[in-house]
Amino acid sequence: LMWRKKFARRGRTFSLSLGTSLNERDGWGSLYSINDFYNPVGILDLRDTLDQESITSSKLKGYNARAVYTEPIWKKSLMEFSVGKSNTFSESGKTTFDFDPNSKKHDELNESLSNDFENTYAYLNAGFRIRTQRKKYNYSLGLNWQKAELEGKVISGLKDSVISKAFTDLLPNARFQYNFSKFRSLSFNYSSSTNQPNVSQLQPVPDNSNPLMVRTGNPDLKQEFNHTFRANLDLVNSY
Repeated sequence: LMWRKKFARRGRTFSLSLGTSLNERDGWGSLYSINDFYNPVGILDLRDTLDQESITSSKLKGYNARAVYTEPIWKKSLMEFSVGKSNTFSESGKTTFDFDPNSKKHDELNESLSNDFENTYAYLNAGFRIRTQRKKYNYSLGLNWQKAELEGKVISGLKDSVISKAFTDLLPNARFQYNFSKFRSLSFNYSSSTNQPNVSQLQPVPDNSNPLMVRTGNPDLKQEFNHTFRANLDLVNSY
């Protein structure tokens, strides 16, 4: 949803936008693996067999709201102010059963590979940007402040844990475009962004989808910070 208001003064606007997300997923999986281990002289020392079934489920719901105000400051320049808020709540569960040779069924609960977790990810950002439009060129310069918070609760048959992370960043951005003619232009774009670790990367629960390389999440993971620079040259032939 989006609502926008134009004021009497040219370039002065105010807008509100709201987006929501909702999804639900269920799954079933099986894992059957035979690994043979040999001693240094080539004699079979150990055979390890995995025969498991797992049931998974996940739900997600969230919203994203943003407000933007623009104000003309020079003849062909605008100052843009923005503020945004986002909140996402997700929950996921996995139940794993080992094969029981007595019952001939997958009915033996594997507590170490069964868990439920809840995750809340929220961020608040605010920023400004200057935009200038000229006949031959246009450019923009901006800076955003962002605070993100991630909270997760892992419920496992062997070990429960609570994960809490907070990140604060300043994210600059810039753009410049020069028009040689109506059909030829050169532009440069720079942007910065962050990528927060998700709960599956943070939770200290083993993932044995590859039995020879069992992976466990790291609660001390930090966020990614990305810088992107892009240059475009547009040349269009018109006949």
